[in-house]
Amino acid sequence: MWQFLWSALVYKLRTMKQRVKTFVKIALCAVILMMTSTLTAQQYHKYYMEVGVLGGGSFSLGDVNHKPFTHLEPTLGAFLKYKFNGHWEIKFEGTGWKSGVGEVNGVYRATPFGQGAVMAEYNFYNYGGTPYEAYSSNVTPYLFWGLGFMAFKGGVSASMPFGIGVKYRFGKRWNLGAYWSMQKLTSDKFDGVDDPYHLNKGFLMNRDWNSTVAVYLSFDFWRICAKCQNYNRYSTQHGFSQQRY
Repeated sequence: MWQFLWSALVYKLRTMKQRVKTFVKIALCAVILMMTSTLTAQQYHKYYMEVGVLGGGSFSLGDVNHKPFTHLEPTLGAFLKYKFNGHWEIKFEGTGWKSGVGEVNGVYRATPFGQGAVMAEYNFYNYGGTPYEAYSSNVTPYLFWGLGFMAFKGGVSASMPFGIGVKYRFGKRWNLGAYWSMQKLTSDKFDGVDDPYHLNKGFLMNRDWNSTVAVYLSFDFWRICAKCQNYNRYSTQHGFSQQRY
């Protein structure tokens, strides 16, 4: 009788022990799964493309207006970027509306225009880089320059835009920025006055400028695959150069 009771007790204990082990294993699996899910949710993603809209003001510099940031007129635009890495980007941008000229024969004048341009951008910091990458930052000043064309009332001209700006990445995909752009034109008719004193000083002195001050909001898309990011991390840690992040 006692032997039977002892055997039953040992069997019960063994069964409980196995249940405890099973419970612990399930609990550990659940914790690991939760940790993996959390890490995945917190993973920092990068993107190849960026699309955005901008708004600001434009003014001309030429035969009529000689003072920067005077006679500002509203300007709107949109752009699309491809990011080669954290420093280099290429931007396709379209802007337009009006550019302030000033008074001509006692009448205020503003030139309607539309511009399309392709520009290169260089970020001083590794913009939007992950924490393990050198010089990574969510804020950076940048330079840009490129080529384009401008259509306006009175003609069409080639343009050479260049300028400076600053950008800030917030959230997971959003960017906020501001820039000042100068656009050198190959025409002297943008302000409606073509060499009134017949000085013919050449391309640099006898051609009009347009300038734009703008702020923009943009959204990143086309996420870079995890394999590409892991390769970039390995390359960064071991001093290899990489073409894209």
